[in-house]
Amino acid sequence: MESKIFNCISTIGCIITIILLYIFIIISDSFYFNGCTILMFLLMLLNPIANTCRLNKKIINNPIFHFLIVTLTGYTSYILINSIIIYILNRNEESLAYHIFYDRLLYIFLSIIVILLITLIFKKINVKSNKDNSKIMLLIILITSLIPILTHGSVPLICAGFNIVLFIFTIITFFKLKLINTTDELRSHYLILIVSSLISINPIALVLSIYMFLQQDIFGLHI
Repeated sequence: MESKIFNCISTIGCIITIILLYIFIIISDSFYFNGCTILMFLLMLLNPIANTCRLNKKIINNPIFHFLIVTLTGYTSYILINSIIIYILNRNEESLAYHIFYDRLLYIFLSIIVILLITLIFKKINVKSNKDNSKIMLLIILITSLIPILTHGSVPLICAGFNIVLFIFTIITFFKLKLINTTDELRSHYLILIVSSLISINPIALVLSIYMFLQQDIFGLHI
């Protein structure tokens, strides 16, 4: 029971941090390759987030690990909330909002890397899930590809173009899932999503596309 609570809390902490970081990227017009997108990519690799995407979950029940996750995400969320509030309430202090976040970015980076490394040493319990969450992941990709299109003025033209490609192809994949009856066709769909996510600089879509690509043989075709 306690292990489920620990996993739940750390997962919620990761999700909140990723959402806050995405909000900061939106309001600060940072839809390009920078510290924010790299940080988001690293956050997507943390064990609690990975387990929400995996079919073969690798559960860590050690409370020390979850304490580190909650501490990291709590601190990062606190910094992001302060930066967002300053940015929204006082546009004259935009530089201060940037400094509050970026002055601490290196420490956050190092903390995540340390946690990713020590994840390797903690005991993991393999739990297989039969629940297919690919449509949920496709919906998330759809949303994260749409927002840069709507704020195209702050996005490099080529990135905006590939976000449009990503958006359109995600819709096609979403509705074609049950019609796909060969592994090669399913693999090609996910590969296009991966490439489009990479070129459009969408770390959330990139990681989710990779997870779906790697798990296609585990879950099988959607028929």
